[in-house]
Amino acid sequence: TKEVSEKMLGPAREWLTPDLVAEVEKHPSLSKIFEDPRYASALELLQRNPKQAFERFDNVPELKEFLREFCRLMGGHFQKLGEQQELGPLAREAVERERRRPPPTADEKAQVDKVVADADLSALLMNPDTQRL
Repeated sequence: TKEVSEKMLGPAREWLTPDLVAEVEKHPSLSKIFEDPRYASALELLQRNPKQAFERFDNVPELKEFLREFCRLMGGHFQKLGEQQELGPLAREAVERERRRPPPTADEKAQVDKVVADADLSALLMNPDTQRL
């Protein structure tokens, strides 16, 4: 519903689909955004400054888990949206190359986890200017 989407993310955006809202509503941890103002505040801070949000709520397990779960959900959501879009030849080639790649080893996963756990590095990698390079 519009009320749910606005509470969750502010004014509607084209990527805010009914499926995404339904996922949030049915998820026990994420649905708390509608019941507890601390969750809405945590999400607002995440939108403005992800690094600060994770630092501020690092010692509040339920909010830390909420932020992580929200990020997981959004990652999956944007992946689905990307798969639905028509790809050009270079993008199709990159997707096929990625599909043929073997799954990461435990060592590779550990390296990725280390990068993701580093708030400064994560913020740098998520910076749109860095991504355009």
